[in-house]
Amino acid sequence: MNKRISAVATAVKQLPTLHYWLLAAITLLAAALRLYRLGEWSFWIDEVYTVNRAKVVFENLRAWPSISELLLGGVFAWSGVDEWSARIAPAIVGVLSVPILYFPIKSLLGKQVALLSSLFLALSPWHLFWSQNGRFYTVLLLLYTLALLFFFMGLEKDRSAYIWLSAFFLTFAIRERLTALFFIPVIISYVIAIKILPLKKPAGLRLKNFAPLIVPLAIIGLREILNSAYGTQVVSTDQFADYSASARVSSIQVLFSLFVGNPGPSPFWVLSSIIENIGVPLLFLGFFTGVYWTVKKNRIGVFLLLGALVPFVGILLLSTFTYSLDRYIFISLSSWIILGAMGIGVLFQEVGKKRVIIIWGVALLFFAGYLAQDTLYFKYQNGGRADWKGAYAHVAANKSDDALIFSSQPELGRYYLDEDVHFMGDVEPESIVQDRRQAWFVDNGWINPKTMKWIQANSELTGVYDVHTPLERFTMRVYRYTPK
Repeated sequence: MNKRISAVATAVKQLPTLHYWLLAAITLLAAALRLYRLGEWSFWIDEVYTVNRAKVVFENLRAWPSISELLLGGVFAWSGVDEWSARIAPAIVGVLSVPILYFPIKSLLGKQVALLSSLFLALSPWHLFWSQNGRFYTVLLLLYTLALLFFFMGLEKDRSAYIWLSAFFLTFAIRERLTALFFIPVIISYVIAIKILPLKKPAGLRLKNFAPLIVPLAIIGLREILNSAYGTQVVSTDQFADYSASARVSSIQVLFSLFVGNPGPSPFWVLSSIIENIGVPLLFLGFFTGVYWTVKKNRIGVFLLLGALVPFVGILLLSTFTYSLDRYIFISLSSWIILGAMGIGVLFQEVGKKRVIIIWGVALLFFAGYLAQDTLYFKYQNGGRADWKGAYAHVAANKSDDALIFSSQPELGRYYLDEDVHFMGDVEPESIVQDRRQAWFVDNGWINPKTMKWIQANSELTGVYDVHTPLERFTMRVYRYTPK
């Protein structure tokens, strides 16, 4: 039996193109998952805000729109606006990330780890979710990861060209979202680790190799200063979400005016959500793999462990005094994935041939878990988002022509119904009674208790469109008020 396994392994090594065929198969798997039911899920509020900006993205390119909004705007100009067209660009970027990231990972860690990383990324439920969103996260992850890997390669090989590539990708990553600035504390913590741990110094650990990083910080910093001095003054979340692509808005000003001092979910909820999205098996395997390679004095292990942990710890600390969510460290997913692939690679190398079947069991445990989560995502969780589409379809099918419509997120109602929808917070029971028109209320649990008590007492519950996920229950209720 061992001779047969050895013969297969030898045959595989003698097929230099086999890993490319495997990469192609993994990429096709990623495409199948990300394109399946792409346009079926309902929009959610952040997607609508992004769509509104992308629709006018070409009106003033001097505002330097992000790559993700340019991609969305280009698709809209070609095919119009709907759920599919809003998500096809992020989905394609999500698919292309699999082969694109394969090559720098292979250069650093070899074919086996690169293929395992590609498979982890293809199956990752968190990456799948953001690939099926009309948002910027897949673009951000790709740019940030390339910046991280090329910087490490530049230090290892003392190649300034790699450092400049890193600075290039970092510039556009920061333009997508300021969360890419986690890159800086990751690099600083890595340099400190090299100084204090018994690690051999990389050939490129010289001051001149850090100079290119000043460029993206200077470009983004200058833009933020100009926008803060001459741009639109943002004083509310709704105003920021709805600003046109031609407006000049300071992201740092928005951060301090809207988020700092206004905590959102508790740090415990943020922690639980991060663990759920990364996955408990990958989180623990990645962490202990990083520790293992740190003990082994392996620089890439230390670098990736910091790439995984610094954003993780940073966002937990920030969540104590500012609005923070798990998705703000989505950029660290690639570090966790590569560490996990390295861990499985170590297990294959360290165990004897007689026990290799156990390692296959460990690997399949990860992949089976991912496939189970992906199945729940498609079959039972409505793509991990609230069912606004179903709720508004119910209203459209049953309302009278002159009905009043209220919603806790009226922007979504205006998109799906193509008519005026009022904010639920503006409900005045006396005015509704005097108006003597049918009224509909579409609520996801955000309405104040006093108003909801009146709605429940005077209206009929006609639709329940709840969605349940491991992290959250997306409540959705539709009520109809009929004048007496």
